[in-house]
Amino acid sequence: MSAPRDGRTDSGGPTDRCFGQRYHSFIERNCSRSKSARGRQRRSRGLLAIALQHVSGVPIDRRRRTLELERYLDGTERQMVNKPIVQIAEYRGDLDAGALARAFDLLSFDFPVIRARVTPDDDRLLLQVPPGAGVTTGFLAGGLDELRAELRQSWKPGDGVARLLVVTGDRHGYVALRMDHSVITGPSWTAIFARLWTLYTHLVTGRDVTVSAIRSGTLPMPPSAVFRSVLGDRYTRTEQYTEAAVSARQFVVRLEEQSTRDFLAAARELGTTVHALTCGVVLRALRDRADTDQPARMTCFTVANLQKRSPLGLGVTDTTTPLVWHRADVTVDHAADPAVIGRAVKWQLDRALQTRDLPDVDASALVDSTIDQRLAKVMVTNIGIVERFEQPPALEIVDWFRLYEVTSPFPWYAGYTYDGRYHLICVYPATTYTQVEVESLGAEVGSLLGRLASTSGRRPVRPAVGSAEFMGESASAPSESPRSAP
Repeated sequence: MSAPRDGRTDSGGPTDRCFGQRYHSFIERNCSRSKSARGRQRRSRGLLAIALQHVSGVPIDRRRRTLELERYLDGTERQMVNKPIVQIAEYRGDLDAGALARAFDLLSFDFPVIRARVTPDDDRLLLQVPPGAGVTTGFLAGGLDELRAELRQSWKPGDGVARLLVVTGDRHGYVALRMDHSVITGPSWTAIFARLWTLYTHLVTGRDVTVSAIRSGTLPMPPSAVFRSVLGDRYTRTEQYTEAAVSARQFVVRLEEQSTRDFLAAARELGTTVHALTCGVVLRALRDRADTDQPARMTCFTVANLQKRSPLGLGVTDTTTPLVWHRADVTVDHAADPAVIGRAVKWQLDRALQTRDLPDVDASALVDSTIDQRLAKVMVTNIGIVERFEQPPALEIVDWFRLYEVTSPFPWYAGYTYDGRYHLICVYPATTYTQVEVESLGAEVGSLLGRLASTSGRRPVRPAVGSAEFMGESASAPSESPRSAP
């Protein structure tokens, strides 16, 4: 494997001088129209900083106010530091590597958090964009194996919270955005990646490139501010989960387009949601691994995104990780109906969201169960429907997926629909699951999903009960087929 060639650019723009001059002209025209506009922008940033200090309870030392783009991480963000996650676009065709590096540099002006570092400051962690900080794009020759090898290299958020990796082969390759989980969550991360492809497409087609003059001077709001706006006096959250992450083994289940439509129809007919059915499927698959026929107590953790419930009117990239864990305890029989299990999980989450009863969750606690602890606990999240990325000329994005390098000490699943197909990422701790077990469990999960899809149209439609949001998808029954992406 060839060593990465890092093309580093600074905050003054891309290394291409002509392009940089054009970019600076744009900034001058659009971001500094008048002294009064600059004054208003400075005042709005100051008010935002005051608001954040008030609601997050994370004061900034006076000596730290010399730099605008910095703040301390709150408890939710701290627990995610040094946990990198990777999303990858597989492409076929001709990629303009220089244009992609320039697009990533522009992206860092649209979203300054990409240029940030996380550094210790006494007993706290500081999120900071140092003056002149740039972004790094690494280039490799090869394929997915070479990308995986590069991702095994150590991750240091003190050197940067984001890096773009480009792996090129013979008119085929991968573009990977690796970021620290402390500064992004699923929807914001996907939106940032989609924006990268929009900027790249505009560059290679000669269209005007624009960046946000508002976002270019701010960092995302800490999740504690979102929690307080939603939960009010009920907000008592601290660090929810601090157990060390472990190496991951991953398996991806993909349903065909027709099976995906049937699976969505099955959820509607059963009066529940894709997310709830997925919870039922994975709990059933793990329960059937236990060597007992007795009912078993199991725990299902789900993640609720409070950003859309906040009265602050936040966009998807205006905050970092506004996610709360919810614990649902269910009793699962051998060969139980996944729909029944899923509805039980969904009912508990719906009630918690409606009453705003979302206490701290100790995910490391043991489950009082008759089956093995490694089977008794699971986390399920829903990424939702991934919108179509803008397709550049001479290049086709043929797949989009995520790789998880580390995980929790118990099984974890993430579902999403891309290109009209439902995907379920199945992640298991390498410390307690062998590769053979991972593949066997993944196949069983896929079989259960397919079995549910195959029964669509053979049962009366049940009314949906309740509504909740899981990582961007409404938990009320779907009313249409998934949107297609290329």
